[in-house]
Amino acid sequence: TMENAKRDLKDLVSHIRPMAEFIGPMDSPIWTKKDLVRRFDANINFFKANYLIVVMLFFTYNIIATPILLLILLMSASLYIGTYLTRNSHFSIFNGAVSFNNTSKMVASTIMTTIMLASTGHMFSLQLTAFVGGIFCFAHAIFRPPVARALQQNVTRSSQINRHGDLEGGSEDFPSDLNPNDPRNLPANANVRLRTRPAMYVQHNPQIP
Repeated sequence: TMENAKRDLKDLVSHIRPMAEFIGPMDSPIWTKKDLVRRFDANINFFKANYLIVVMLFFTYNIIATPILLLILLMSASLYIGTYLTRNSHFSIFNGAVSFNNTSKMVASTIMTTIMLASTGHMFSLQLTAFVGGIFCFAHAIFRPPVARALQQNVTRSSQINRHGDLEGGSEDFPSDLNPNDPRNLPANANVRLRTRPAMYVQHNPQIP
């Protein structure tokens, strides 16, 4: 429904990270399956809204640079808008032998859009754009060291307490007994690396300020 779509969009927008934090430092990962999966999973979930924006920017550039593609998409949008506006109306042809309900109108709009894109060669263009955008996001998720909050959220979501490895600013151990509310577990970003907080790299001691 529209209400669910608005709620999902609002939730997605609330997860957009600052550009400085998104770009951040780049570093070669630890080339083991365990560390690659942890880094990839943490970044994908933490920067998912930013990745969506990046892919949309790729599509926007492709559409603006190709007037015919823009025209086809406008025609396609008009078909879907017409389907939505006539959702309470049913059409029939051949004296009622063939009728069109909401589902059949949506299918017809999709078929017409696919035919227009395929016949003009722009179907491949859109697929290539999605592929390039996906490769960019994949590379970022692999080479961007996850910030402390990303790993913390990932641990909370998966109920896995092992935080060893790959933090922004280095790959030293993250104390497994460090309380998430500990002030030393503050958000990290591109300008404040964990190496500037030496308390993160020593054995946890309640007496350490």
